[in-house]
Amino acid sequence: MATNQNAINAPLPLEVKNGGTGAATVTAYAPFCAGTTSTGVWQQANTGRSTDQNVLTSTGNASLPTFQTTPAGGLTFITSSYAAGTATLDFVSVFSATYDNYLITYNDCTTGTAGQAVVMRTGTSAPTWHTTGYVGTTAQLIGNAINTTTATTYVNLTDAGQSSTYPDCGTIMVANFNSTNYFTFSIQTCSYSNGVAARIPNWGGAARTAGSASEVSVRFLATSGVMYGTFSIYGIKN
Repeated sequence: MATNQNAINAPLPLEVKNGGTGAATVTAYAPFCAGTTSTGVWQQANTGRSTDQNVLTSTGNASLPTFQTTPAGGLTFITSSYAAGTATLDFVSVFSATYDNYLITYNDCTTGTAGQAVVMRTGTSAPTWHTTGYVGTTAQLIGNAINTTTATTYVNLTDAGQSSTYPDCGTIMVANFNSTNYFTFSIQTCSYSNGVAARIPNWGGAARTAGSASEVSVRFLATSGVMYGTFSIYGIKN
């Protein structure tokens, strides 16, 4: 009696035409691809898979895809988190030499108390959060500036007169995060401004002048009370 038969009396490994893969063994964690014909034994994409952060890339319609390094200029999602009425939201050791720059997005961002703002600080891997050395300017594309006062203890992300009803959204481009001289941010936000129920686009530039190569973490917080919103971080390779 044959030991390689099953209930449908087909040889093992089960062929593709019988609903199987045709593969007798497989490589752990490697993705499957169809065979070279409609009934051919399934293959696995394994080239470059062992390198962390590589992305699966097509090499044409007649060959297996391979895992390759992220193309220059491409965005790579790193992490995301939602602040659900918390005083702070921390991303620890999120910046590294893996990427040249970083993009941070924030959406549906509000504070629990009217008149407060959502702000940002940088820190070390410990983490120790820096509360001095921040400088910057903001300007409005339409109307008045959202915050004309330089804040030395944090970087403003939303209107200093933030409403607890109308959420803000925006992006932060992070550069020079490993510089020992400065750590720079380019901020764009769409804000509920100065108690007026209108969305006002703004832009701003900021930096922490006493930067250090150990600034690898970022904290978001409300100037008082709690905040809400989704914060996501992406890496960029030039």
